[in-house]
Amino acid sequence: MVPIIHRMLKPDRSIIVVTASKSLLTNEFFEAVAANLDDRFVVAGLDDPQTFYSMRMGGSAILYDTGDLFKDVVDAVEDTQNSGAVLLECTILPPFAAGLTQATGLPVFDFIACVEWMHRAVIPKSYHGFP
Repeated sequence: MVPIIHRMLKPDRSIIVVTASKSLLTNEFFEAVAANLDDRFVVAGLDDPQTFYSMRMGGSAILYDTGDLFKDVVDAVEDTQNSGAVLLECTILPPFAAGLTQATGLPVFDFIACVEWMHRAVIPKSYHGFP
């Protein structure tokens, strides 16, 4: 999705990549998709927020407040001044895409949207005219 998102944006806009751990998302991952971490990316990690950490990054919590987790995600992308889109790298975050668009005004991409796009290419929507 990264090359497509980049092409959608103005040259002075970056992609905010929301990930579970900023320290673990290295340039190696970007290179695997023919991208470079230094090329218009802002990595926003959820390393510090207690809600996310308590259930994912080594924590053992089995319950959490989704409102608190959503706030953690919004806080992670709070500086959107030079950004044109958000990419949710972490697979637990797609349920927050719509709320994140409302909070930031930016388009939000995630793996579910990617799968739906691919699915529609394989099984196209059938059109039957106007009602």
